[in-house]
Amino acid sequence: MRTYVPFEGRWSMRIDVPYSLLLRDGDDAWSSGQAPLDTNAEVVAPGDLAAQTRISCGHIANILSDGGFGREALGKLVLYHTARNASDTDSMLDIARETFGPQPLLVPVAVPHFFYEGMVIEVDAFATARRGATLDYSDNDGRVKVRLVNGGSFVWAALELQAEPSAEDLELANTQLEKALRVLSLSPRHKLSEHWFAPGSSYEVPSGVPAGMVVTSEPVVPAVLGELTFIKAGPVHEERHTQAGSVQIVTRKSGAHLWLAGWCTDENAGLVEQTERIVDALADALARNGAAFSDVAKSTTHYVGGASEENLHDNMAVRNARYEKPGPASTGIAVSGLNAKGARIAIDLCVVTPD
Repeated sequence: MRTYVPFEGRWSMRIDVPYSLLLRDGDDAWSSGQAPLDTNAEVVAPGDLAAQTRISCGHIANILSDGGFGREALGKLVLYHTARNASDTDSMLDIARETFGPQPLLVPVAVPHFFYEGMVIEVDAFATARRGATLDYSDNDGRVKVRLVNGGSFVWAALELQAEPSAEDLELANTQLEKALRVLSLSPRHKLSEHWFAPGSSYEVPSGVPAGMVVTSEPVVPAVLGELTFIKAGPVHEERHTQAGSVQIVTRKSGAHLWLAGWCTDENAGLVEQTERIVDALADALARNGAAFSDVAKSTTHYVGGASEENLHDNMAVRNARYEKPGPASTGIAVSGLNAKGARIAIDLCVVTPD
């Protein structure tokens, strides 16, 4: 059921990685973060957001083809970028639309920096051979924007709320989201995974969101962004655990699909130590659910670190040790902060267990 587009051949990093550029499981696929690098791990067009957006989108088009998909299969792009004005952000999104059309969800996330000097964008892609319609349930004055893509096994959703949304805005967002989900015979109980991005440290997100899944983004676009995935297999069962007093684990499961998220709140532990504790706790959580790291389809990591490759490579080496080639898709992004007090890194895993 699984096929892999290997990391070798398109571009490379300055550390050996056990990941795949694209992992396809049946009709569904996840990409590693596509970066504007060449096969020698050198940044192409340093500092040029437009050129690097075209390069990253070109990588995505190529690996979709290698995975047996056309461009119409693309359902969602998460565009991590360092643009510092709305004009540059809009130009980046325009290039993505020129490449893939108007239907995919585009989630632009401003970050402080990347791990290689001159790199200004990295893009995650989500695709399915059973892609359906895009639904738009935004309100008229733009306070709340909700878009969904019917994505085969999943429904991908993107929410945008004005910065520091009021209680009324949050209620409106929930109402619009529930209305859109009902069209697809789903409800909030089908939510499998989520990431939230909010500018600055003063904001509100919907209640019940795990603290480790709220990332402080750069305040380029004054909005709270939600990137959510719902699953059609059935309502999701959620469990929350605390391990060794400081590691928080959230597990959500529906059928063969499992999502795990972990973060550590020990302020005295450094980035590498927190990573080690989280990965150990995730291993235990996988085992409790009859799964292993070999079942992971996509790993996403947000960490608080400097603009150096060492910050990424050091925590990446801990994560890499859990996988063998061909491994899952993987993305690691430096961010300004995490909502969980004391947390330096948050790791989440999308898992598909064998039938």
